[in-house]
Amino acid sequence: MKIKKKLNNNVVIATNEMNTEFVLSGKGIAFDKKAGDNIDSNVAEKIFSTKEKGVAEKLSQIIEEIPIEHVKVCDEIINMAKKRLQDELNEKIYLTLIDHISFAIERHQAGFDISSLLKWEIKKIAPKEYEVGLEALDIVEKRLNIRLPNDEAVYIAFHFINSRVKDDGFSEQSIDLTRHVLRTITDSYTIDTNEDSVSYNRFIIHLQYLARRIFKSEEVPKNNGQEKSLFEKLKLELSDSYECVCKIEECILREYDFKLSENEKTYLMIHLHNLISK
Repeated sequence: MKIKKKLNNNVVIATNEMNTEFVLSGKGIAFDKKAGDNIDSNVAEKIFSTKEKGVAEKLSQIIEEIPIEHVKVCDEIINMAKKRLQDELNEKIYLTLIDHISFAIERHQAGFDISSLLKWEIKKIAPKEYEVGLEALDIVEKRLNIRLPNDEAVYIAFHFINSRVKDDGFSEQSIDLTRHVLRTITDSYTIDTNEDSVSYNRFIIHLQYLARRIFKSEEVPKNNGQEKSLFEKLKLELSDSYECVCKIEECILREYDFKLSENEKTYLMIHLHNLISK
């Protein structure tokens, strides 16, 4: 390999005979070397190959600024995720995940952990990615003797959701819908968001089905006469819930150009009544 760019004595961008770019890192691997010199890849502690334009440059800059131990841990996590998820991941996962985990470790050691409001939602909407996130925390603890809080598994899961090459985007869309709806509700009402709450669990599952109807164009069941009567009855009896449903309806129409059916609004009223009343 030949050195294309030397970042410092420990990190270089190199190319092979096919002009594929690699990021090589290791203590002192580029000492007394410069661009154009040959370099033996066997001396590198970690090697990353990149096909996407610009990734090698950005990755080398990130690696230059963080401990090599963090790089090794993230590489192990990404390789584990590829096996668990059995899917192709965008190369940019190296940029986003290495940067995130290294910063999360720094924050944790400084006593600044960040909690996530979407842990229960992620567990329901993207369970495989969440499990990968939890296993990533185990790897960090095993390799670095640092136990990050479980909420970090949510943020790690987000990185893998966003990096799937063949993903149709539904998981991310479903999470986005959930976030918008919950924000709309909590702006006006106090609800029980305990992940052990049966009512909250049912509501989140219902939002997943709503997301499928919106983003996957699944058919919306039509109201029959009895269901229409129930809708009109609940409008009067559950006025607080109906008012909240109207706000949700406006949000979904504005954000996703989707109009809720009376049937859908009926079920939302029932779920919201159980949440708000508790």
